[in-house]
Amino acid sequence: MLARVFILQGRPLKRLSFWQVLLDQARQMDRIDLTIEIQILKALAFQREGEDDKAIEALAEALSLAEPGSYIRIFLDEGEPMTRLLRLAASRGLATTYVSKLLSTFDKPAFTERETGLSSPPSQLLIEALECS
Repeated sequence: MLARVFILQGRPLKRLSFWQVLLDQARQMDRIDLTIEIQILKALAFQREGEDDKAIEALAEALSLAEPGSYIRIFLDEGEPMTRLLRLAASRGLATTYVSKLLSTFDKPAFTERETGLSSPPSQLLIEALECS
């Protein structure tokens, strides 16, 4: 949660050691799901700061860990920023089949406002909730 707060505050990479500590702990606990999520957050943080090469590097690890288990929701939960990052990854030839599968899932009707009842993407709702606190 703290990593998400750093990203929302616009200072996600100020504490790179923080990311490494999280990754080390997740790996020691053999928590693939947490390792994937941390790498996704790192990728989004790098993307937000315009460091696309580092974003793709972090995303590549997340994808390589996620693909064997067919993780999908963990990517979908990140909304439009993840869509942009996945499109960038696809344009660079990264895990093309899996990335295509993820991108096609973003486009399914169940992920639209009509089906979810959300007027804003989940990430936008989170930002608004934090700003109101």
